[in-house]
Amino acid sequence: MRTVEEIRAHFLERLALALKRPGMFGGPNIIRELLNYLVFIDENEKSYETLIAEERFVRYFGPGWIAAPFWWKFGGKYDRYANEVSSVYAEIAYQLGYAKLDRNLDAGEWRSLRKGLRKRIQERDWTVSDVVQEFGPSSFRTGLTWQQILCYSNGVIGDEWVFFDFEAKQGDEWPLGSKWPPEDFKDVSNPPLRNVRLPAKDFSHSLVLTPFGRTSAILPIQY
Repeated sequence: MRTVEEIRAHFLERLALALKRPGMFGGPNIIRELLNYLVFIDENEKSYETLIAEERFVRYFGPGWIAAPFWWKFGGKYDRYANEVSSVYAEIAYQLGYAKLDRNLDAGEWRSLRKGLRKRIQERDWTVSDVVQEFGPSSFRTGLTWQQILCYSNGVIGDEWVFFDFEAKQGDEWPLGSKWPPEDFKDVSNPPLRNVRLPAKDFSHSLVLTPFGRTSAILPIQY
């Protein structure tokens, strides 16, 4: 029979994979369950419950939990936002010590990233390569090439992350039975930035749309 240490290591390994590729591992529900197992093993349920129930999360996402404001803003199928939801769980997992960052931005890099970012994002369109060229590699990435989230962090526990949400065509937007890959598939190898999520008091103040993102939005966020 496996030891508790082996079981914990297995859950950590599965969590790391699920956070990077949520679509291949059952989506956010599996991530949430893996976190539940880990905090149970570590007798750390209170810290987890405090994180997800703290005022900023309830106020930030509003009724309907994490996916709701994305769906309300951009429409489509509810599970379309599995990567966005998983990126939030990645931040929670890191706060609990269950996820590792690929890069910690130092103080200067963090200031450079945050300074004037809202205005810069609103002024023009960006792609994945534009963001990486401007700010360097991300601290964490979740999702596939054509729909991915680049997360930036200074590595300080308790500090909120900055999220860059990219989205090309959704798979369900290509007609059933059409040629695969579609002729414009090459365009999704470097997808456009739809929005950035900044540390803020709630989702509507956090969300910053690019010009491309403004063409995708269907409704203002209202609670």
